[in-house]
Amino acid sequence: VLGKPEDRSKYPESDPRWFWSSWNYEIPEVREKIFRVLEDVCQRYDVDGLHLDYWRHIKFFPPTQKLKPVEPRHVEMMNDLLRRIRQMTEREGRRRGRPLIIAASVPLTVERSLFVGLDIKTWLKEDLVDVLAGDGGYTPQAMAPQVRALTALTHQYGVPFYPCISRKGMVKGPLDRTVEAWRGTAMNIWHAGGDGVFVYD
Repeated sequence: VLGKPEDRSKYPESDPRWFWSSWNYEIPEVREKIFRVLEDVCQRYDVDGLHLDYWRHIKFFPPTQKLKPVEPRHVEMMNDLLRRIRQMTEREGRRRGRPLIIAASVPLTVERSLFVGLDIKTWLKEDLVDVLAGDGGYTPQAMAPQVRALTALTHQYGVPFYPCISRKGMVKGPLDRTVEAWRGTAMNIWHAGGDGVFVYD
């Protein structure tokens, strides 16, 4: 992992080091473990695909602990993991006679994703993902420019983009708790080019 249990009491929750138990993808055994778990799910269960939630805790490599950008070697480690996952889902899809879809949740911009090691452009160019979801829904009413930019990018490769709306991101004021606020935010996403809405409670 990226830290130690005592980091929880040493740092505030706003500090990346507070989340000490995030896995360190720099270690080959960690990447292998993640791959084997995903492979096991695809082999044992009749799932439609995999959702790789890279937004929930967006820390994969040591530099992120200090709010520093990852190194190129870290980016390539993650790219290689995605390539292995894609090869595995293709193989298992052929075995069962039905494709396995790969969806991934990432930060709302190419730059922010690359900062933590997620190379969206390479994923799209190499056909490593079938669906892209953006953000964790914590800034749903202020993301139209980012939605337009990411949608334009994903559509170049025929990949749909689903921005996220979450309950936590919609409770900043009394009006935000209404159905109308959710519908208005979804409409903003639609007009910004999003292909749909990914809802997270």
